[in-house]
Amino acid sequence: MTIVVSGFPRSGTSMMMRALVEGGVRPFYSNALEKELQDSNPGANKYGFYEVGEEMYMRFQFTAALPSNCCVKIMARGLPILSPGKHWDVIYMRRTPSEIKESYEKAFPNDLFEKHFRDWPNHYWALMEPIKHLMEMRPDVNIVELWYGDVIKNPQKEFSKLVASGMEFDLMKACDTVDPTQHRIRHGNLHNGE
Repeated sequence: MTIVVSGFPRSGTSMMMRALVEGGVRPFYSNALEKELQDSNPGANKYGFYEVGEEMYMRFQFTAALPSNCCVKIMARGLPILSPGKHWDVIYMRRTPSEIKESYEKAFPNDLFEKHFRDWPNHYWALMEPIKHLMEMRPDVNIVELWYGDVIKNPQKEFSKLVASGMEFDLMKACDTVDPTQHRIRHGNLHNGE
């Protein structure tokens, strides 16, 4: 079992990785990049980002060499390079574009969001929807979509969807990692209408 946690930046991918790790799944990530991220953004995520980095996961045959029984975070634009010949469980984290922008600006106050993500929110939908459909068409991919706001509201209900799809981890330990006080939801409508 190889679990891929994917999504757009600021969509809860690190939160999901932490939940899986606490639930007993071994993480695969780059120690060097993890340290660099923690050093450059202290306090933003005290539990870890679990990044492998685009230069690593876009390398030819990187995903073919991933160990079994692990979880790895690969941003959405990297999903099309998942190697054929093995089974992939993909957790596709989603979040409303307005919340992503708000979260990014809070985490990186000196950075210009629009510089990196032009034509927002069209940028988000144009990336996330086609990749989701591409993954759904692959017989070697089991993809489960979770919305950030729904996970914060009821982690047991949302994580149960992963278990029901065949992903193996300690459900209650994973649920215990989700702290609603650290993950605020500004909008009443969790993921519709944007």
